[in-house]
Amino acid sequence: MPRYRLNPRVYVEMFDDAAILFIADREMLVTVNRAAAELYQLFRSSCTGRPFSRQDCRQFLATNYELSVERAMSETARLLGFALRHRIVQRGEVH
Repeated sequence: MPRYRLNPRVYVEMFDDAAILFIADREMLVTVNRAAAELYQLFRSSCTGRPFSRQDCRQFLATNYELSVERAMSETARLLGFALRHRIVQRGEVH
């Protein structure tokens, strides 16, 4: 099963209704809405640096946002795709 890690070099700056994610190793800024930044920070605090799977993401969304299994699966695919493209999340192997 593929495992992922949050990039430890992502920094969040919140504003009224938006946020900026600074991906330091790419020297890139990504603008997201405040809800997305809060979701990222909540997930980051729940992971505490540990690797995670798609199933972990689905469970996190279903539990914390009371989503149906189908909706959590769809949102997980969308969020992981965005995060991988911007290197907010990195693929990692389990050792």
